[in-house]
Amino acid sequence: NTIFKDIVISIDPYTSVNEAIDQQEIINWSKDVEKANSITIAQAATELQTHFHLLGKNVRLLKYDKKNIDNNIVMITRAHILSNHDNIADNINFNHLGDQGFVIFPHSNSIYISANTRIGLLYGAYEILKKMGFSWYNPIETIVPKKVIENPDYYKSTKKPFVRFRGFWMYPDDNLPEEYVFWLARNRLNIAGKMKAHLAKKFGIKRWGGGHHLIQEEFSNKDLFKEHPDWYSLYNGKRIPVSATKQNYVNPAFSNQEAADYFSKRLIQRLDKGDLEFFDVLNVWPSDTRKGITDQSHLAKLVGNFTDTVLYFNFSIAENLKKAYEVGKLARKVLLYGISYHMTMEPPTNRAVIRKLQSLDNYIHIFYPSTRDWSFPINSKTEVSTANEKFRINVNEWKKRANFAFGLVDYNNKRNYAGLGLSDHINFGSNFDFFFDVEGGLYGYMHPLKLNPGPLQLTNSLISELCWKDPAENAQKISAEVISNYFRKRYGKYQYEWKHIYDEMMRSVSNVKNIFGSESLSYVLFQNVYWKVPKYSDENKIAEFISRYRQGDIQDLPNGFYHEKTSRIKTEFIGLDESI
Repeated sequence: NTIFKDIVISIDPYTSVNEAIDQQEIINWSKDVEKANSITIAQAATELQTHFHLLGKNVRLLKYDKKNIDNNIVMITRAHILSNHDNIADNINFNHLGDQGFVIFPHSNSIYISANTRIGLLYGAYEILKKMGFSWYNPIETIVPKKVIENPDYYKSTKKPFVRFRGFWMYPDDNLPEEYVFWLARNRLNIAGKMKAHLAKKFGIKRWGGGHHLIQEEFSNKDLFKEHPDWYSLYNGKRIPVSATKQNYVNPAFSNQEAADYFSKRLIQRLDKGDLEFFDVLNVWPSDTRKGITDQSHLAKLVGNFTDTVLYFNFSIAENLKKAYEVGKLARKVLLYGISYHMTMEPPTNRAVIRKLQSLDNYIHIFYPSTRDWSFPINSKTEVSTANEKFRINVNEWKKRANFAFGLVDYNNKRNYAGLGLSDHINFGSNFDFFFDVEGGLYGYMHPLKLNPGPLQLTNSLISELCWKDPAENAQKISAEVISNYFRKRYGKYQYEWKHIYDEMMRSVSNVKNIFGSESLSYVLFQNVYWKVPKYSDENKIAEFISRYRQGDIQDLPNGFYHEKTSRIKTEFIGLDESI
């Protein structure tokens, strides 16, 4: 009674696994559905075979035939089961699995992996390898288990992702290397940056692009400003042009329907046969500073606050993208990700706009918690964290007012604050529970280290496991198990010493926002660089602030960066002296 059996798959119209995989760069993945299914299933079977070989077990890959389905691993879709088998899956709720879930069950001395889709089958294959003890903490190394449980009943499983899209936000660059794409798939992550199209299709990975530049590129045209001044924000009685650079970057009139339709048309052209044809998902980020220039026109006021106008603009884009796909102007379905960053963190007020966005299936709204405190979980110690309390209230109010598929892009690596690639494992589970109290639309991690992630390997593992948790499971409990397994597998007999090192490294930089970010020591010392009019010119006050940053604990810090009425912001953090 063993798990190491030959692997039976259906790969029609191909005659072999090698023939199927060799066709991956040739087929039309959107139209050649049967071939697409066969290629991904062939890849899934090859992954099982390759990893079994690492354990010294040689298995064959067999083309599906009813004669060889006994005493083997059988990988077939739900449709195949329904058309070729009697009653073997009567108790399985395939509708519950969606387009990524899978089921693994023993039957007649065989182990069946089944799903609604080819991607679900792929994830089912990785589930078997994960249960065996394989781990992929980075793209260039496979952790091989020393002992494998061979009882087929142990591998029984029914799973679907808790978060629909899981992966990383990367600024567009060269195509990701193939080993990195394999690593994403093995961890059942499905969103990243630019990669070869056939790899993205084969592994079901969405290519994620866009950013601030899209609005700037389309609206910084001077002739456009002359022809359509009402497409631009009215500020202090004047229409303000959009700059092509980051300097003086302001927003167009988001509540103007013609402007939104023009922008949508240009996006569709670029997505079809232009510089955006590599991407399946787009960020369209506005200029969203802590206190920026917003449209003061009568039309904008009718729509609502700044968040409402951005949502109105987003709805127009998402609706036009959906229509373009439905009528064939776009060969693929493109998703739009909205943003809550600074001003857009303010909850929306326009119920009509919210209802329109809720009616679309190609929009996800994303929170970017860039200004929160990192010294402790977001939903704790709010009495001593002005930033976290404000953030918690806003997120909870968003969820009350809008029934979007919400997502999170996390900043735990603190890339803008000294580029530290350290794990936030101590707070990770608590923060995940706060954001994803129900199933989520996206978890994205900002700016990953691609080939040698160091301590971020632990963060990557936490992302992978928590995004696949059961809705009833507690993320903090799972997080503790993932952390324990990571140190045991990675460091063996030195696991406790290395966990202590990771913990101390994380704590030592948990104050990085206070030292380098907003309301920070850096901003106090270099205020003449950051502001035209320095906020704190009294040298005695500056000396007092320096001692506060060195001491840490609970402190009232300068609130100059927020430009709010209150001059101080409360937070708790490890002092600079202690962290050093």
